Amino acid sequence: MRCRTAERYISLKLDNELAPKYAHKLDQHLACCISCKHIFEETKSLQNMLKQKENEEYPSWMHQRIMHNLPTPKRRIWLQKPVFSYATTGMAVALSLYMGIMVGVHGFQESGYLSSNLQTEASQLRFGENSLMELYDE
Repeated sequence: MRCRTAERYISLKLDNELAPKYAHKLDQHLACCISCKHIFEETKSLQNMLKQKENEEYPSWMHQRIMHNLPTPKRRIWLQKPVFSYATTGMAVALSLYMGIMVGVHGFQESGYLSSNLQTEASQLRFGENSLMELYDE
């Protein structure tokens, strides 16, 4: 095992989070490497000192002071979100298409083109003086 790997495993072993397979390899490495054993001992003593230290009582004003000095995030207005602008744009496009179609249909019906065009087609379907059948009959 390399020293770099052993240094990572030391904290895991002291926190009882290292797998037994790696713990055995770490123990073998610590038995033969003096520098890693020294790191292990220092880390173990530091961990023991931290566990023995009692929690100190902080002044009551400290929480308020810390919270007051924290940066406040900028508030985003929901109207400025891109989702709202996309939805508005989509609705505007759909409404303009619908209104354009309605104006076109209404204008087409009022123009009288449809009724005169149907009368012309109906007269062409009748056989009479202007029909092609009369030309072939002669």
